[in-house]
Amino acid sequence: MRIIQYEVEKLYNSFNHQITFNENITIILGQNGLGKTAMLTMLYGLFSHDFHLLLKYPYDSIILTFDNKKRLIIKKDKNQDEQDIDFTYGHQSIKLSTILQNAESAKRYIRKYLSVDVLRHIDEDLWQIRQTGEVLSSIEVMSRYSSLYPQLLESNIYGCPQWLEEIISSIKIDFIGTKRLQTQVPNEERTYARRLEIHDTIDEDAQDFIRLLSSTKSKAAAIAAEIDKTYPNRLIEQFKEENEKTILKKSQLVKNLNKLNTLRNELIEVGLMDVTEDEVLDNTFVLTKEISTVFNVYVEDSNKKLSAYSDMSKRVKLFIDLINKHFLYKKITISSTEGFTLKSTITDEKILLKQLSSGEQHMFILYYHLLFKYAPNTLILLDEPEISLHISWQKDFIADLLQIMELNPMTLLIATHAPSIVRSHWSLTSELEASL
Repeated sequence: MRIIQYEVEKLYNSFNHQITFNENITIILGQNGLGKTAMLTMLYGLFSHDFHLLLKYPYDSIILTFDNKKRLIIKKDKNQDEQDIDFTYGHQSIKLSTILQNAESAKRYIRKYLSVDVLRHIDEDLWQIRQTGEVLSSIEVMSRYSSLYPQLLESNIYGCPQWLEEIISSIKIDFIGTKRLQTQVPNEERTYARRLEIHDTIDEDAQDFIRLLSSTKSKAAAIAAEIDKTYPNRLIEQFKEENEKTILKKSQLVKNLNKLNTLRNELIEVGLMDVTEDEVLDNTFVLTKEISTVFNVYVEDSNKKLSAYSDMSKRVKLFIDLINKHFLYKKITISSTEGFTLKSTITDEKILLKQLSSGEQHMFILYYHLLFKYAPNTLILLDEPEISLHISWQKDFIADLLQIMELNPMTLLIATHAPSIVRSHWSLTSELEASL
């Protein structure tokens, strides 16, 4: 299911806004104070189950129209002493107060089946694993321990009726806010105390990338091991067949090997493979049926092994190209062991990532997250991408996004008050006005 229209009536008791979604990128353009961030925050609150965010701002109603032409109406209930919200979808409805009561019941299930020796409740929806200090949400606790305590599955952790849960779960969502240079991360040394600390996001991304490289290499190694295990039998079968596929002309065989070397060199260039001292193929060899068959199997196997790097290679190359296109007097490269390496093009000295300017860090973090952190087809809410970016970078931003989205398809709802971000893409905008 996809959102095609998003309306908010009487936001801040004043403004009526309507946003029509484009297929991939929708830009909310408007002056400060009209509620751009509020609209992103409330949408995130709904689809991330953080319903308290729907109570954060004053408004009369939110209306979401989906591509099935049905509408979800979220209406503030002003007849109660305490704030409440009515969710309505066709003939079905429920109050937020009922949902929150159900969620509290689910938390009681966690307390009932997991002792205080295992975890403790530290915040609204946060639990801390005592042995490791890890902090989990209620849904993560349910997922982690349901195999040991099947009774946990009897409870709906979010307390939503099935019809509302189906709407929410149909849209994967994430929010990139304005405070993106720092992030909360666990302090692994503080086991029995609340361990969330503030770290530089760019350093965390660098470590995340090293883990991602390691994971990609492990998957590639596993694929290679499976292929090598069956190599003898497959080679024997190829000898038995001796058809046009297995018996190649020498020129075609050399061409296939050269294409394979080109692919390897591309992976070396982006840092996903180490440089090797392989000898150049001796073209003076005499081609026989046996050599043709062996080389054919070798090329097919090698291509299958290297295909494990294909998606990662494309993303890494685009990331390097975009960063190096924009950064002045600096060049970023990839090391298979160290991850990102940044050097001055003037002095050739190494530069720490956290020594980058705020604008450079903003661009690095945005592009890294969009390429490597989000699952395909996620709805990304992006608030003020222009922060600290030079005007020339702002003008290239949408073009850069379109390249990123070719590799990682997603839907973006962008809030900005910078026309330079829009540039020639006015068809993507939904302009907020102070219409009372």
